Amino acid sequence: MIIARIQIEEAIKRMNLIEYTNENGKSFPILKNKIQYNPKAGKDVLIELFMNACEEIPEGANGMPSPQEAVLPDEIVLLYNALVDGEGVVVTKETVLSTSTNKNIFGHRIKSQSAKIDELLITGATLTYEEIVNKTGCQYARLSPYIKYLETDKGAVFLKTRTGDKKSIIQIKLESWPGK
Repeated sequence: MIIARIQIEEAIKRMNLIEYTNENGKSFPILKNKIQYNPKAGKDVLIELFMNACEEIPEGANGMPSPQEAVLPDEIVLLYNALVDGEGVVVTKETVLSTSTNKNIFGHRIKSQSAKIDELLITGATLTYEEIVNKTGCQYARLSPYIKYLETDKGAVFLKTRTGDKKSIIQIKLESWPGK
């Protein structure tokens, strides 16, 4: 499973906000201490902070989750399990851009429009077609066929939501990219 650095950052932010309710009806944060991190920290530091925070959460008993575990979103649980099992490979913008071959990991020439689109999508962020067009200089008419190409030829999987007009919101599921 390919994990974008931003997914770990978002998981850390969410874990700092999640609360559980004890048997007396009182709400408490699931973490005793909020995760303090520098957004410029290296990916290994972020992974360590995330993993330590997850391991701080009390485990349930008799096959039942603890109150803290019960409120964890599935995305955080899946992310933690992938990292524990060694199945998660965390990628950064630098991983996507492999200058030694002058092509990115998807086989697109560095600095080409395709590579610029890839770079935006690898973050796992939800983007509208309009945002992609504005950030890459790509024409709207070229973007839809390119997304289709990534799906059919490269095996990418996208979650697409229509907003009622031509501006679809797309989100890529990084575990589907080649070269994992």
